[in-house]
Amino acid sequence: MLSIDDEGQAASLSFLESRAGSPCHTRWSNGLDKTMIRFQLNARIVPLCLIGLCFFGGCGHMGSMRSPPKPFDLGGDELRIPEARTNPSRWLDSWEIATTQAKREDKVVVACFTGSDWCSWCKRLETEVFDTPEFDEWAMKKAILLKLDFPRHSRIDPAVKMQNEELAKRYTDHIGGYPTVLILTPDGTVIGEMGYVAGGPTAWINQASRFMTPGKTNAGE
Repeated sequence: MLSIDDEGQAASLSFLESRAGSPCHTRWSNGLDKTMIRFQLNARIVPLCLIGLCFFGGCGHMGSMRSPPKPFDLGGDELRIPEARTNPSRWLDSWEIATTQAKREDKVVVACFTGSDWCSWCKRLETEVFDTPEFDEWAMKKAILLKLDFPRHSRIDPAVKMQNEELAKRYTDHIGGYPTVLILTPDGTVIGEMGYVAGGPTAWINQASRFMTPGKTNAGE
């Protein structure tokens, strides 16, 4: 509690009158009146102190929440994000895109008919051959990869599913089981039929290369 001495009575009364808007009639001989003055002064001063603390102490934190500092000092230069690089040997799922790209780059289309979520030999071919750096390097130079998936449990885009079913009907004479890998010219002509080949990427690539004759594409060069 704040104490009020006799010398500060006049100033305290003047302050209260100015803040309350009406005169304060006080009998200093009465202890109750002094208590009431102390209470009124505290009621006025404490909120002002709290406001001051909030303004000088808390507003800086509130301001930092509204405007967080930048994590990087770029010296006025804009942050440059490198362009995403696509793997040239990645598998496509669009027949139109694959054949168009094959024509433009004069490459063969390696079309893999697979059952990604149920066919064990398909998974072995994927792991032992397609997921290797050797195959990526070969495909980057020689082929456009097209994956035609026929899953039993997972869902694929309806348009892709319809496309895959139509291609399966088109090449039904060449599909004896899964996986079946057809090596095609850009216009869709079958020049090779493959599947799982034991021996890893080298054995698979050697067999595939036999179907790539010069004169049809540059894949045999």
